[in-house]
Amino acid sequence: MSAISACTALMFALPIALVAGPMYPAGGWRGVILWTVVSIVMGFGANAVVSGQRLQAVVSRAGALGLDSLVETQTAIARRT
Repeated sequence: MSAISACTALMFALPIALVAGPMYPAGGWRGVILWTVVSIVMGFGANAVVSGQRLQAVVSRAGALGLDSLVETQTAIARRT
C-alpha cells in the first residue's frame, strides 16, 4: 500500500516539480496532497475489506469442516445395524 501511495504522489508531483511553468501552476501541489491522502485512505479501506473477507473465509472453512464431521457421524449411526 505504501508503494502505491508513493507512486501516486510521484505521478502527480513530478510534472509540477520538473516542468512547472504555466502548464503546471504552483497551486497544483494542493492536488498532489489531496490525491495522496485519498490513495492512502482508500488503501487502508481496501486492506480492511480484504482482511475481513479472508477472516470470513477461514470461519466458513472451519464451519464446513465441522458440518462434514457431523455428516460422517450421522451416516455412521444410520448405517449401524
